[in-house]
Amino acid sequence: MHVLIIDDAPDFRALASQFVAIEWPNARVDEYDPVAQGFPAADFAWDGVDVVLLDFMLGMDDGLDWLQRFRAIPGMPPIIFMTGSGSEDIAARAIKLGATDYLRKHDLSRQRLIEVIRESVQNAGKGKLPGPARNDSPDDEFAVRAEAGDVVETIHINGYRILRKLGEGGMAVVFLTEHLKSGEERVLKILDTRISADPAFLDRFIHEYGVISKIDSPYVVRIYDQGFTSDHAYISMEHLPGGDLKERIAAGLPVDEALRIFRQLIGALKAVHEAGIVHRDLKPQNIMFRADGSIALLDFGVARDTEIEHNITHQGFVIGTPNYMSPEQAEGHRVDHRSDLYSVGAILFEMLTGKPPYKADSMPGLMYAHINFPIPQLPRHLAEYQILINRLMAKKPAQRYQSALELLPEPD
Repeated sequence: MHVLIIDDAPDFRALASQFVAIEWPNARVDEYDPVAQGFPAADFAWDGVDVVLLDFMLGMDDGLDWLQRFRAIPGMPPIIFMTGSGSEDIAARAIKLGATDYLRKHDLSRQRLIEVIRESVQNAGKGKLPGPARNDSPDDEFAVRAEAGDVVETIHINGYRILRKLGEGGMAVVFLTEHLKSGEERVLKILDTRISADPAFLDRFIHEYGVISKIDSPYVVRIYDQGFTSDHAYISMEHLPGGDLKERIAAGLPVDEALRIFRQLIGALKAVHEAGIVHRDLKPQNIMFRADGSIALLDFGVARDTEIEHNITHQGFVIGTPNYMSPEQAEGHRVDHRSDLYSVGAILFEMLTGKPPYKADSMPGLMYAHINFPIPQLPRHLAEYQILINRLMAKKPAQRYQSALELLPEPD
């Protein structure tokens, strides 16, 4: 499978590339910037391309003109025409000029894009593509206008009704919504692509969906869809009504409850690491609870795929939360799955004692403590768990448990 994306918006090219890679990991996806590269030369190698995604606005040129010129090329692959502000008139003109299908970016979701690509390739006689789209997500024919509390604008997310704002972070705003097709409450994590000055934000946001899609565990948050409107990118995931681990630690955790949560967290990491992922930002706020009391690990925005590198961090740049950061992470070194195990040790220490393993007046002070201070000691009545803390929080990765499987060989 070879997909060519012709669009002057790098964020959309990145999102569409990610959608295709999630559905067909072995697919080749080429991104083409029409403003920088101009109309493809006469010797452009179309023979290996299975489908083209063509945007309506191509810098100063009209995408319909490009479409007409493309269809005059012998052996041209099927073309899916896209627009961010389209109308039925544009759709009709695009189909008349030879487009195999038409997509409005405002209503785009991963499932819809995959369906259109699949149909276009099959109708062109290029063979049957493997398997259906992997997530059951809405393809409603209507958009919902919803006022979201203190949000000053109206947000359109196809198939969802926004109920209330749940929180806001450095990258995104999180809303509780009603999924109109199923009636379920779901959470939408929404990034406003217009105000994100750092392109790495969008890259991390897109990357997060791809990472979680690879993981199969009852202890990792379930996600349903990722989509892209003209102004927003979003991830749809399950609603976790039980709050987060930070709140439970503050209220006080019995030892047996702390150990139960610890076992489930190790179960989550087994699946995460087996998928080739290093989380890199484990902390109580990223561990939430379902109504039945089971945990769900979330927030994979800075996770690293050990098989597919993403240019969202570089060696020497520190990402993570200082209270739970491994020594090698604090020093800005490249980390592996054993760094996550160190963070779990720090979280376990806090669950058992009610306080993080080290105290300092500043972030550099905390990082220095993780690198140089002795492993923290549990109170006397918890001494039987000290050996576990020692192995998890060893300063050198080689001295820790070498995998979550070693720590918890049997399913919890």
